[in-house]
Amino acid sequence: MTTLILASSSQRRRELLTAAGFLFEVIPPRDGAEHDETAGREAAELVDELAIAKARDVADQLTNRSGRLLVLGADTVAECDGQILGKPRDAQHAREILLALSGRVHRVLTGACLLEVESGTIVRSQAEVVSTELEMADLSEVWLAEYLASGRWAGKAGAFGYQEGLDFVQISAGSESNVVGLPMERVVPLLADFGCFPAR
Repeated sequence: MTTLILASSSQRRRELLTAAGFLFEVIPPRDGAEHDETAGREAAELVDELAIAKARDVADQLTNRSGRLLVLGADTVAECDGQILGKPRDAQHAREILLALSGRVHRVLTGACLLEVESGTIVRSQAEVVSTELEMADLSEVWLAEYLASGRWAGKAGAFGYQEGLDFVQISAGSESNVVGLPMERVVPLLADFGCFPAR
């Protein structure tokens, strides 16, 4: 019996896995596994390292579990011109981020790591990074003022959430689920390679 464990507290990642038909447990990584977006690394390198770190952290929490476990970790960031876009500190910071993206193309990158754990020991691992390009419309001052007043930017990397169906940003290349937080076009084949398939 194989148990799939999602090493994430993200509601969006849970929804994507559930919609794909997978049965899984959720065990979030501990606080120490969270990331520092000012680490000065390339975005792809950062999400790869952090997806691995989160999966390993949860694997470390499972040393008393028997049987075969698959631990799926993920980390997502937005990046523009080499600058990683974190969550805005306040409305002014959100405005600065959105103005930097206005009328431009940026990327969202997700690192995904899958660990196979047998009796507390990692016996196999694989990690991938998936990138999606998005293009933002030119944002007017009137629109910016209304959006910032709405508070919809709070807690979102890049100051917006693509999953909300916003009409000012469009995917120009790549995976939509990747932008939400888990590139299912790659995760499903990865899980299959480890012998894990949807329950329906």
